[in-house]
Amino acid sequence: MTSSTEAEAQPLILVGEGHRVGRIRFNRPAKLNPLSSAMLLELSAALRDFGRRDDIHSVVIEGTGRAFSAGFDMSGVDRPDTLGGWIVQVSDSFDAFRDILSSPIPTIAAVRGACVGGAFDLATCCDLIVCSDDAFFGYTEAAFGLGATSLVLPLTIGRARANEVLLTGGRISAERALSWGIVNAVVPGDELDEAVSRYTGRFANIPRPGLTHNRRHLQRIYELMGLDRVVAMGQDITTLRLANREGSTEFDELVRTHGLKEALRIFKERMPQVMD
Repeated sequence: MTSSTEAEAQPLILVGEGHRVGRIRFNRPAKLNPLSSAMLLELSAALRDFGRRDDIHSVVIEGTGRAFSAGFDMSGVDRPDTLGGWIVQVSDSFDAFRDILSSPIPTIAAVRGACVGGAFDLATCCDLIVCSDDAFFGYTEAAFGLGATSLVLPLTIGRARANEVLLTGGRISAERALSWGIVNAVVPGDELDEAVSRYTGRFANIPRPGLTHNRRHLQRIYELMGLDRVVAMGQDITTLRLANREGSTEFDELVRTHGLKEALRIFKERMPQVMD
């Protein structure tokens, strides 16, 4: 049996590499890989390191176990009591999103199971999303009136669909995500690694200078579309929402009473039906 001390000593992310591909894996599977500022700081460092290397042509971001990530875990975080404190904390998280968006090499989110809240934002910041057929996406906090903040989604799926997701808190199934253009491919769970490898293999065969040129060209186009301003606005909105929200919310109370895993199960039951 693993003690709590040993669990805390486990690395937040696992970093590895294969043939011209870097891999970053969230490593808190017992809690469905909840995101934290510390985890995202490590992700940014790994991503920047891979970006500086000429022998790495793409980066895969994934989760350990049965979920990509259940989103941000606020239960174990010291909540700042000033706006300045929240500015610093939220900035650390949004810097990770910016690092993904500005990566000189392509990034791929390999998604199994839950990919919700801030994890959904992180995945949509990647260049490609490949998911298993049991994957689902959404902004669960919207169902509790907690003010979901989306970065890329409205630019990806259009106003009507984005409004549906962000105002109802409904989950998006893998097949719906494919039909809406959120993900690039949906495959059976046991074929996910192979499907991701097909993309990383293609990137491995493209000369690194040309790959980086193509990536930078697309980045400039997205900047002209206003993506950088959207991210900055999302950061401001998130900071103000967290700094001004009441000290106790329904979800916070569920986490305190039942723990994160059980709170997520209850949260899922209260959400609208999956959009399939």
